[in-house]
Amino acid sequence: MLKNHTKSGFTLVELVVIGTIILILAGVAITQGVSTQRSLRHRAAFDAAIGMIQEARTMAQTGEDTGDTAYGVAFVANSTPQQFVLFKNSYAANGSNNISTPYSLANYLTLDMGSCLSEATVAFSVPEATTQLTCDGVASSTPSMTVRLSLTGGGTRRFTIHRATGIPQVE
Repeated sequence: MLKNHTKSGFTLVELVVIGTIILILAGVAITQGVSTQRSLRHRAAFDAAIGMIQEARTMAQTGEDTGDTAYGVAFVANSTPQQFVLFKNSYAANGSNNISTPYSLANYLTLDMGSCLSEATVAFSVPEATTQLTCDGVASSTPSMTVRLSLTGGGTRRFTIHRATGIPQVE
């Protein structure tokens, strides 16, 4: 008499198919994770720029007793990496007037200040916080300045600073 033997388990083909599906799902998850991380860093850099401008304006309004004449933020596009920094009195490329550590942008973020090729500054005089805009080291006569922060592969955040108010307006 012959006995009927059944084998349990998976065949090699089934294991290869399941492994392939798992690898595809892992690849999609990693890609989404990197994209999300870049978007979050984009948002964080944008929020940091707005925060520095607001901090400079507040320091100018309350800084009568410090002896400083102005507080501001410099956006520097001609450095590697691109960066922005909070300063007092006037912006100096050597960092001698920096109040904060420069916020360096990741290589997939791009800073654009319109017609300013290398640097743009927004400064507030002490104590009345009058807004001063400069473009490439020259006082700007324009009524406003727009700063764009772009994410490689899509997504741009921008804000405009109007000379009259000095308050960044998110667009």
